[in-house]
Amino acid sequence: MKKNKKGIIYIAIIAIVICIAVVIRFNYNKEGRFNSKKIVAKMLTSSIEYGPLEFQDYIYFPSKFKFSDELNSNPVGTVEPKNMNFIIYLFMNHKIVTDKTDSSNTHIRTLGDDSRFYSKSEFLENANLANEAFEKYSRFALCGVNAKEMEDIQIDKDILIKLEERYGEIKYNKEDFDKANKIYYIYANYLNTQDSEFIGCIMDYQGNLYYGNLSNKIDKSLAALINKLIY
Repeated sequence: MKKNKKGIIYIAIIAIVICIAVVIRFNYNKEGRFNSKKIVAKMLTSSIEYGPLEFQDYIYFPSKFKFSDELNSNPVGTVEPKNMNFIIYLFMNHKIVTDKTDSSNTHIRTLGDDSRFYSKSEFLENANLANEAFEKYSRFALCGVNAKEMEDIQIDKDILIKLEERYGEIKYNKEDFDKANKIYYIYANYLNTQDSEFIGCIMDYQGNLYYGNLSNKIDKSLAALINKLIY
């Protein structure tokens, strides 16, 4: 019995050594130097499906907007996941790609373990885009309610229209994403995440609800309607 246990331990150790060797091998270039991953962006939350990332001091959200020509794609580095450690660093394969023809990098793309397009929050926070979405779609949802189950909750369009009318174009603060106890991302056409339209987000912080940032406390009447959905 003891021999069997020792054998299992030896096999496990060998397997770990092989895994480490493979990772190191594929992280070395042709010159035999370790490939130091150039981190150019950072995920602001643990929600990859709906959460924002920071790139060049701007906040980006997943969006439906794509490059005008995929041939103009320009890889610039990798994305740092939320709560990254050394093991994640070794295995991560999540690249940032920009559009060579867009010097302002309005839209960017991630490639690798997760592939999707992102747009600057300043671009998405446009009253015309929101109004177009309200006219075009009838289904809206609070997404990312449960990160493990990817649970979404439908929300009445009238509530969102009132939020947009009350708070207008939002300035997002990266610090707020750390402080918030929970974040609900609002998307139209949410059944298709690759073509869904970002509307905004609701932050739950210390028992209160905020729209977009922790300065925009949602008034009691609207908060009561939203609380009925999320609790």
